[in-house]
Amino acid sequence: MLKLFKNILTQNIREEEDTATVEDELQLATCMLLLEVAQADGTIQPQEELQIQTIIRKRFSLSDADSDKLIEKARELQTESLDIYPVATLINRHWPTEEKCRLLENIWQIVYADGILEQHEDHLMHKLGTLLQLSHRQLIDAKLQAKQAIR
Repeated sequence: MLKLFKNILTQNIREEEDTATVEDELQLATCMLLLEVAQADGTIQPQEELQIQTIIRKRFSLSDADSDKLIEKARELQTESLDIYPVATLINRHWPTEEKCRLLENIWQIVYADGILEQHEDHLMHKLGTLLQLSHRQLIDAKLQAKQAIR
C-alpha cells in the first residue's frame, strides 16, 4: 500500500513538472512568434518592442524581470534559427482554438504597432494562421480586433 501511494505521489509530481514545462515552452513559443513577426520587416521598432513586452507580461502574468528573461531567451533561440512549424505544432497540441485566436490577435498587434502593414508581414500572418489551423475568417477577425485594440 505504501509503495502504491509513493507511485501515485511521484506520478502527480511528475505531471505537475510536465505541466510547468509545457507552460514554459508555450510562453517561449509565443514570445518567439511575436519576435519573428516584429522583425519580419528587417528591424524591430521601439513601439514593437514595447508591445511585445506588454503582451508577454499581460498574457502570462509575468513580472518585468521574468518577461525580460523570456524575451532574451527567445532571442537567443531565434539567432540559432527559427522554423515556425514546430512552434505552431506545439501550440496546436496544447491550445484550443480560442487561445490560438487570441494569440493571433496579439501577433497582429505587433504587426500594427509601427502603424504599417508590410506585404511580407501580411503574408507571414496568413502562413501563421494556416499553421495554427485557423480559418481565414478567424485570421481576419483577429486582425480587426487587433486594429481596434491599437487605436
